[in-house]
Amino acid sequence: MFLVNKGNYNMGIFLLAEPEKVPEYLFCSICREVFDSPVRLNCTHSFCKGCIETWMMDRKSCPECKKRAVKNKIAPDLIASSLVNDIKVKCKERTCIWEGRIEDHSNHLCKLIDQ
Repeated sequence: MFLVNKGNYNMGIFLLAEPEKVPEYLFCSICREVFDSPVRLNCTHSFCKGCIETWMMDRKSCPECKKRAVKNKIAPDLIASSLVNDIKVKCKERTCIWEGRIEDHSNHLCKLIDQ
């Protein structure tokens, strides 16, 4: 089971409901987690916004292909964002049975298991 902490969704920690179904291309190669605010470099590689900003403080190249990365050419990756928002997650609370899409997680009310 994956624990993913993604500030972009203002939800704290959640669990991937079906981690084996999340395609590898939706994981940031810097932090190895599902993209958080995905952005695309001029070379077309995508990363979490925070990850690549931190990376580029010390370096000026893409972590994947090593091509020169231009800071003012970093753009939101809308396709990756849309795909990430559709990932199925579940509440981290053991007594909650809620499952749904990432973008819906922060609005859910815990559905408690009958005890």
